[in-house]
Amino acid sequence: MDTIAKTRKFASIFILSALLNILRKILLDEPFNIEPDTKLIVTVLPKHMDEDREGWMVISQKGLEQAYGKNEPEYSTNLIKEANPDYEGK
Repeated sequence: MDTIAKTRKFASIFILSALLNILRKILLDEPFNIEPDTKLIVTVLPKHMDEDREGWMVISQKGLEQAYGKNEPEYSTNLIKEANPDYEGK
């Protein structure tokens, strides 16, 4: 299979969040139109993954609190000496 064919094949892959309910049915977090008999690849995530994520969020928040104090001054755009031409102001 050539590179172009591989690219086209992977162009329609979607990553969707879902849960397995008590009836052992997969419930998508958001509506998504899937035709019957569509092949799926399912990745099962361990339950403790949310706990790990929460721990990392706490660590990240503490790091930001240490980097930026409550009395951090607001920096005006007037202090810019040379503007970044690639910055779009988002």
